[in-house]
Amino acid sequence: MFRFPRRVLDLATAKSYCCCGSASAKSKGDFVILDFLSDDEEGDRWDDDGSGWLSAVIPLRAEIAAGDHRALYIAWMGCVQELALENRKLGPPVPPGLERRRRHRRHSPTSCESTSI
Repeated sequence: MFRFPRRVLDLATAKSYCCCGSASAKSKGDFVILDFLSDDEEGDRWDDDGSGWLSAVIPLRAEIAAGDHRALYIAWMGCVQELALENRKLGPPVPPGLERRRRHRRHSPTSCESTSI
């Protein structure tokens, strides 16, 4: 769960990406709260104290606060995977850095050279 001031992340933007059970957005006072859920097939881990993964998600919050919505787009893709978007026609905009590359490179197995295809 992340909390952002509304001046940093507006609720409409957050809801365009976080719109299902595994990624949701709501407002509370002057804040927007994002909640992410990931089900573990091995069962619940109630003894998880956050060590090991907490330091990995802190930079994500900073990136979102700076206007980088790539993590939010990946959360939206999780909503697509859940098939939770039946009533929506279009998804949110693809953030810079995630758009499909137009030129693919093919590497030669015998050298370090690459050629465009």
